Amino acid sequence: MKHKHLAAIALLLPLAIVSCQKDTTTSGPRNTTSGDSPAATQSAFDNDGMSKYSFSVSSFKRVGFSRGNLQYQASTNTWRFAEHQYDYIGADNTLISSVNSGWIDLFGWGTSGWNSGAVAYQPYSVSNNNADYYPGGSSLNDLVDNCANADWGIYIPVSNGGNTPGLWHTLNSNEWRYLLGQSGAENRVGKWGLAVLVDLYKGLVILPDSWSLPDGLSFTPGATSWDQANKYTDTQWQQMEAAGAIFLPAAGCRYANGIDLIGEAGIYWSTTHYNESRAYNIYFSDATLDMVNRNYRSNGLSVRLVKKK
Repeated sequence: MKHKHLAAIALLLPLAIVSCQKDTTTSGPRNTTSGDSPAATQSAFDNDGMSKYSFSVSSFKRVGFSRGNLQYQASTNTWRFAEHQYDYIGADNTLISSVNSGWIDLFGWGTSGWNSGAVAYQPYSVSNNNADYYPGGSSLNDLVDNCANADWGIYIPVSNGGNTPGLWHTLNSNEWRYLLGQSGAENRVGKWGLAVLVDLYKGLVILPDSWSLPDGLSFTPGATSWDQANKYTDTQWQQMEAAGAIFLPAAGCRYANGIDLIGEAGIYWSTTHYNESRAYNIYFSDATLDMVNRNYRSNGLSVRLVKKK
């Protein structure tokens, strides 16, 4: 079944909080590894799967994005990047367990597999107690410094991403804000927008610092609804990707063994905690882009890693 068109983004103040509760208006889960996926080019990524293009996340730091969202297979303890930027696992995240032979891509906060003293630290952890996700056993710790190994990219070897720990990391909340044109990041203003690929895959497009729009294509930054989102055919998206565009798919979220907002909202972790129960993330959906959203630590959200340039 194909999703109806939705589209772009309106900027919200940092007030919204995603609860990951059931939303009866959303479409059912979809596994985007099915055969009707658009083709893609990997020419914009190096051998480790890092974008060859640079993205400023502060006035002094630039990164390259991984070629896809982070995925995990418990039965082999294997991590990988999704083959394509638009891929997400969808309904199979409900099969999360320590022996699951399938793949998952929605993770509780800080669940890299590093035993920091947290109760829930494995990528397959499903505890509903947010206090179980305290890295180092403290609600005040971020996924940095002494607790940096709780950051997936710091601790894990990504099998198709260099296969060595420490190559990657997750953005903090301020870096997400800068990347999306806030915190005085004038050079990043207008370099994001909702998009729908081949009438099916909804997500957020983020453009590199140096950007040249491919001939014959258009890009509307800050689109305000899915219906008005940037829409690209298979071939057009290949051109956008080759020019450096990054796509974060709307992979939804997981709560224990339930799923919500699959194909309708993208919710991506940062390394920054908010309070005893929540940590910061970005959230995008129809008419919404919240760069300082706060989600329950126990909820399963997407992870997109970056590498410092």
